[in-house]
Amino acid sequence: MSIPDDYRLNPPLSHRDYLILSDLLAWMRDVIPVTKGAVLDFGCDASPYRSLFGDRAYSRADIPGPDELDFVIQEDETIAAPDAEFGTVISTQVLEHVDLYREYLAEAWRVLQPGGKLLLSTHGTFEEHGHPHDFRRWTLTALAADLKRAGFEIEQSAKLTVGARALHYLMGSQFWKMNPSRRSTLGYGLSLLRRLILRRPNNWNAFADRHYAKHHRLAGPGGEETLFIGIAYVARKP
Repeated sequence: MSIPDDYRLNPPLSHRDYLILSDLLAWMRDVIPVTKGAVLDFGCDASPYRSLFGDRAYSRADIPGPDELDFVIQEDETIAAPDAEFGTVISTQVLEHVDLYREYLAEAWRVLQPGGKLLLSTHGTFEEHGHPHDFRRWTLTALAADLKRAGFEIEQSAKLTVGARALHYLMGSQFWKMNPSRRSTLGYGLSLLRRLILRRPNNWNAFADRHYAKHHRLAGPGGEETLFIGIAYVARKP
């Protein structure tokens, strides 16, 4: 089945989530070369990063939906795949939507070959959003502990969209939702800001790309930057 690329693989500058999507994409492009073997997209949705893996065997797992799947994720987070079937498991922006996340991580460990890699990203500071549910957020340290508890060794960790770049993203996303009276000072200022900048998100995002070039990613634990939109790991099954 051919899965078309969507905005996650080609984030347009005009997209409101451009900053976090472009930072996640850059991280994916950097870490994929360290993996090998067949791939499982665990919680795949539309599998936006599939083309990054070239001609490697690629399987898709998710809850039942309209798309054709190789595996259906059961209520206990298991799939009907043999032990040690895959060289790579990817899980991008999925874990926050998983209620039984410890069982999910255990299943990722089970289907990986010894030496196989889990590429995992999830949200740090991000608004609540159902898909269909949104359960939790992690710090870099907390999720590292959960991964180690599941049997993984951490090879790389990173905070994505950090510091001033994170604040810039959060400000932009909230400006769109504010709706004060235009007769107030705040309402007048917000209306002017929307006309000048926010109706042209590419200007807003281009400003962040120009001025916050060092804030795309921070290798973990990176305690000096405590504001971050996403966290990401490369974890290995011993």
